[in-house]
Amino acid sequence: MLLRHTNKAVLLPDFLVPGLLNYRAASSSASRPARDKQAKPAYDTAKLAVFPVDCKPAPALYKNITERINALHSGSNTLAQDENIGAFNATAGKLRTALKAGDVLAAFKYWTSLEEKGLFSVLGVTIVEGYSELITDIIPAPNKPHTWTHAEREAAEHIALGAATIGKATRALSACMLHSISGGDPDAALALFDRYLAVSSESLQTNVDPGKAELGEKPRETHSESHNISLTDKILGYSPGRSEVLLMATAAHAAKDAFPDALRTYLRTSFRIPPSALQGNLKAFAFDPSLRAKVQFFVPRLEIGRLIANPASLRQHISNLVDAHALDRLQRDYKAILDATSGPDAFVALHVDAVTDTKPVIMAEASWGDFLTAFLRLRRQDLAEKLWDDMVARTIIPGVVTWTALFDGYDSLGKVEGTLAGWEAMLAQGVKPNAFTYRSLCSVLCTARRPDDALKAMKDFEDTLPKKSHPVENTLPLYNTLIHGLLTNSREAEASTILQKMQEGGPKPNVVTYNTFLRYFGRKADFKGLGSTLERLTTDGLVGDTFTFTTILSALLKAGREDAEEITFNLINKQKVAPDTGFYTALIDHQVRLKEPQNMKAALSILKRMEQDPEIRMNPVPYTSILAGIYRVHWLDPEVAEECKEYVISRMKSSSTSPNRVTYHILISATLENQHPEGLQQALSLYREMRRRLIGMSNDTWYVLLNGLIQRGEWAMANEMVADLRKIGDVKPVGATLKLVDRIRKHALQKAHRGPSAYI
Repeated sequence: MLLRHTNKAVLLPDFLVPGLLNYRAASSSASRPARDKQAKPAYDTAKLAVFPVDCKPAPALYKNITERINALHSGSNTLAQDENIGAFNATAGKLRTALKAGDVLAAFKYWTSLEEKGLFSVLGVTIVEGYSELITDIIPAPNKPHTWTHAEREAAEHIALGAATIGKATRALSACMLHSISGGDPDAALALFDRYLAVSSESLQTNVDPGKAELGEKPRETHSESHNISLTDKILGYSPGRSEVLLMATAAHAAKDAFPDALRTYLRTSFRIPPSALQGNLKAFAFDPSLRAKVQFFVPRLEIGRLIANPASLRQHISNLVDAHALDRLQRDYKAILDATSGPDAFVALHVDAVTDTKPVIMAEASWGDFLTAFLRLRRQDLAEKLWDDMVARTIIPGVVTWTALFDGYDSLGKVEGTLAGWEAMLAQGVKPNAFTYRSLCSVLCTARRPDDALKAMKDFEDTLPKKSHPVENTLPLYNTLIHGLLTNSREAEASTILQKMQEGGPKPNVVTYNTFLRYFGRKADFKGLGSTLERLTTDGLVGDTFTFTTILSALLKAGREDAEEITFNLINKQKVAPDTGFYTALIDHQVRLKEPQNMKAALSILKRMEQDPEIRMNPVPYTSILAGIYRVHWLDPEVAEECKEYVISRMKSSSTSPNRVTYHILISATLENQHPEGLQQALSLYREMRRRLIGMSNDTWYVLLNGLIQRGEWAMANEMVADLRKIGDVKPVGATLKLVDRIRKHALQKAHRGPSAYI
């Protein structure tokens, strides 16, 4: 069957098993440590296998192995000495018996015995979770009669705190805090929470002081700051157990009507309370409806406070909403922030000198600018104008950051005249533009096909703002933007002149600078230009990144070079780059997204090379990337696409790599992007495959599926999926998923109410 496709201008079957050259890429520190030319064998050939001298009887050996497995499972590298194993077994058994009997004082004695002997390292996560569950059962329920003594409470808290610290089993700790709150002693709950933070590695401060950000400076984003509070509940910083403990601390503050203190507590932790954690634990406060209402009022405001206190997080959050076209959510969040700045419950200051005990966080100017740009990117100039009025009404004078954000938004709309008028207004108000403001101006002018005006703007910048007065990291984006704009307007000579000036007088060009030229020459199939640019990059002591090499590879493929991959990896070898998993995956993903047969061929060939690299440990990501590319596109010859898919799946199996839940999320999303009928069929097939393979569904799964169906206009199928969700009952929709479910049900009811006319 494969031979039928050899004369067609589509993805040929021989692409599936590409012949690779018998050489290995050299290494460098760019991606992973350099490899030796002569690889050492994976085992010592000088040593022969021998039987161990000490052969223990099977029961003793089994017991010894079991204890070591438990220690490894706990995440500790330390094992108890053999002579302590007997003591551990006896004490641990007595501890469990005491907890089952509800004798917390006896349990405390055995717990401290393990603690004093340093045997906690032998406790596995499962064992600690079991202890935590047993303690939870002992703790009296809220508002229920009990004869619990102070000593018993302290003993339970000690064990609960240890369980939360050693094995992150936090249920007992939450129960202890709730017991104190319900007993009218919220301070005791807060003291316990402080002890937890003191011994927990999760208590690191991750927040940014917005008052310290310079005007025009882009907030530094770190992994801990990027909370991505957007559309689903799977968010950085969320851990069900820790979030429940933080919720109890919030409830303790709510019991004292101390929101500012709750906010300070919230900001000094690295975890958060997502909507699902709030809704899932509200029943714990059923003993006090007033307290429950306060907690419901506190938590969303705490989330807003966290975002405002972290401008980088807020920027990422806003960007996520814009990318998802979630205008309603964006407006709600903006209104919530406005509400937080005024009224009797205000907790956000608008100026540095307005920060007080009750207003501990400040709304940075950069955050106003982020909302302004977002509204303009979503083509809602009316909302942008309202935001400007809101700032003026609150005596916030727009500074250079706000004006730059305005020009960035105008750039996305192509409003060159509005930008020029705004520029004059900015200067008239005495606001001095910085490098970022000039970058926005040059971008707008180049987009409007006015490169000469952009060059004049650059000259004005260089004449009025000497380079030495600006950090390189601020001016380099301006020069890179101008080069990109000039090349977009086919002004190669001027762009090259700018590059020459950068090399001679700074700011020194970086990889982004050269990648811009590579992209330009690649699109023109100008291999002389590609070669000279790569040579200059190397001469400057720079090393290409994945964009560098995928640009070269794509240009060679576009020119019909059958040796494109060989040339590209020779260049990678010459630059002493040792590709790691991320490097290979980025190359594969870029080629797949070009949606051309020759690029799919290259992706499969790179996958084969990746599999043959002895230092690469395969994971589902590269396979998923190729499969998503196959699913995303409507192929003229579906049989060839099916063969490609089967080939990739077979490679996954041969490498013992199984698709996981995230894999299915990506594939379902890709299939639903394919607007042809097979896209819907493939998505439903993947959904059934998940069910058949017993892969656990989650709120994320249902969000991807339902949102994709809505985007396709498949409301009837979405309604069937909602019925399936409720029938199976293994996932309780929350957050954004719940809103989708409600939206689908509402749409179905409206159509049912309208009757047959709804289908005409």
